[in-house]
Amino acid sequence: MFQEKLREIGFSGSEASVYMELLKIGPQAVSTIAKRLGINRTTIYSILKSLEERGLVASYKNGSVKYFLSNDPNCLVGYLDRKCRTFDYYRKELLSIMPEIREIAGEYDFKKPVVSFFEGKEAVGQVLDEMFEAGVKLYVCLEYKEESMPLSLITLEKKNIRPFFDSSCGFDWNRLKSIISIYNNKVSILYLDKGNEYGVVIQSKEIAGMHKKVFDVAKNGFNMSSDES
Repeated sequence: MFQEKLREIGFSGSEASVYMELLKIGPQAVSTIAKRLGINRTTIYSILKSLEERGLVASYKNGSVKYFLSNDPNCLVGYLDRKCRTFDYYRKELLSIMPEIREIAGEYDFKKPVVSFFEGKEAVGQVLDEMFEAGVKLYVCLEYKEESMPLSLITLEKKNIRPFFDSSCGFDWNRLKSIISIYNNKVSILYLDKGNEYGVVIQSKEIAGMHKKVFDVAKNGFNMSSDES
């Protein structure tokens, strides 16, 4: 369980194994760690240096032998804080040049749809972030895990997109099975089953326009049905 959590915050499988091993057995030479984990010494040394550069592992010499030890586990929190500050900085930098990037993309007239596949929680999260930053109205269809729950067809203006999906305001992501959304000439289809997340994004003005029309017809039909009842 702990190694899985470490991988979720950016550790590779080998880095998580080495870090956990040092927590268990304390200061050790590279040869000892390599023998216990069944990984060659060169690879172990490279992993330890990477962990040391991130402030998660320390080292000292006893005679001619160099020993490595894990720092206090609270260093993991500091490591995450530093990553968050770094990502936040580059996110702001990227957002500041986004208009120029969009101008470059706008120079090309795509005749054929561009289809992209995304696999894994992080990749699907990137699509959701793009959806949250939609520059125009968002069309979204929510499919719930409960079979008794009907599909929800919703249109949101730009300023209302993030507030609507904010879990702190009561939105329950755990109840969702899938999301289909239309924005910025794109159609995204995301499957949110935990551990098996994936998605497809189709970039096409024509396909997005057709889906918007289908969405409007379906939504109006649902509204008419509810009015009649």
